[in-house]
Amino acid sequence: NRSGSTSTEDADFLTIGPDGGPVPPDSEQFDYVAAYKVAAAAGGGTQIYTEQPNGTRAFSRRWLQERGFRPKDLVMIEAYGDSMSPYIQDGDAILVDQSKKHIVNGKVYVFRVDHDLRVKRLYRNVNGTITVTSDNKADPAYREEQLQPADLEGVNILGMVVWRAG
Repeated sequence: NRSGSTSTEDADFLTIGPDGGPVPPDSEQFDYVAAYKVAAAAGGGTQIYTEQPNGTRAFSRRWLQERGFRPKDLVMIEAYGDSMSPYIQDGDAILVDQSKKHIVNGKVYVFRVDHDLRVKRLYRNVNGTITVTSDNKADPAYREEQLQPADLEGVNILGMVVWRAG
């Protein structure tokens, strides 16, 4: 069940139910996740101008429960850029579990460095550094980065990407 609109340019989000029509807000089959009009860059980073919710997205309650997700921990945002291709494509909607901030090596996270919001694959190293990688290995612009322990003061991990839709 996905929205018919994923662009951060749009004013509202439309949630489509199994019958192809809008999901009634009181439906017992669905839980609702806050959608934000922000974009995480699958590239160098994007500035955040607002953190206000912009509607909700409906997800099957059963689907969420089977995966151990709690709606209050989830947010939906948009990714743009091609550095995480093929896993995340430009314009994909991504579901972020904010309760999962501890780095599990090789998982994809949304994180903020100062005011830049990014989406990348992270690895915690034994020497205290964090390796930041992109999935798009074809473009030499997306080189592996090392965040040193001193750099980590400016890093805020918002959560793990647990689902994406393009």
